[in-house]
Amino acid sequence: TTSYQSGVSEETETEDQQQAVLSQAQTAYLPIETVADEQQFAQALELAKEQGYDSILFDLKSSDGTVNYPISYNPSTDALVTGTTTVDLNAVVQQIRDAGLVPMASIYTFRDHRYPSANNAAATQYMDSDFLWVDNDPEKGGKAWLNPFSQQAQDYIRNDACAAGFEQIVLQGVQFPEGYSLDMIDYGEHASDDKHAFLQQYLQEMTTYAEGKGVELTALFPATSVLGGETKMYFGDVSTIVGDSAVLDLRLEVFGNGIQTDLLSIPDPSADLYNTVKTASAAVNQQLSG
Repeated sequence: TTSYQSGVSEETETEDQQQAVLSQAQTAYLPIETVADEQQFAQALELAKEQGYDSILFDLKSSDGTVNYPISYNPSTDALVTGTTTVDLNAVVQQIRDAGLVPMASIYTFRDHRYPSANNAAATQYMDSDFLWVDNDPEKGGKAWLNPFSQQAQDYIRNDACAAGFEQIVLQGVQFPEGYSLDMIDYGEHASDDKHAFLQQYLQEMTTYAEGKGVELTALFPATSVLGGETKMYFGDVSTIVGDSAVLDLRLEVFGNGIQTDLLSIPDPSADLYNTVKTASAAVNQQLSG
């Protein structure tokens, strides 16, 4: 993960500084299995430092909703959401700092397939029923999602967000559910609400909340969603949701078998990975100028 920030303000720029000087931050994204293994983690931190990384990022809550540390949210549900591999967050954060690196956390928000079963009130449900809505046939791996409008879902996410001394937090899965039968989700009193505006407001509120805890917060979005690709889970232009900063996912799998929009054309992403990332990055920078 690489981010850039201008190091020269308009007020101080001289004739010799025709282009803004960029300071580059490089973050190593580690799997929870590595973080949980004391020896592997120590080796990974040493290697990251040697290779010029300055920060370490790992999932506090993974893409399926698994919590990767001993959560203390609700005794009746903690065991249902906690994974088999957990880490002591305070100890891990201290170990990262002792290595001279910045500790960062990744948290999946509404893309959460575990907590819905632990708390049905926080989950998406089928219209006029008490049954959990799932994104596909259960026999084909269909999963439930958190309901973004649910206050209980929001409180649960916020409980995770600013714990244990992480300096930066990246929110993932900030979206409405995707999958089959989306029109059968019951959003109740929020059925006619502007969902795009809700996501904007949610990120703004979470950013303000994190700032109050001394934590810098950003959200991650697939690069293709910013470039006119799949956007129905955001109900509008993703570039108007991201706020002042964002992390863009440029992994090969994001592009699938190709992307063709008004902003980007990559018919065969796997043919030249370097060119795919370079071309998409340039398009993203133009779309998210500023």
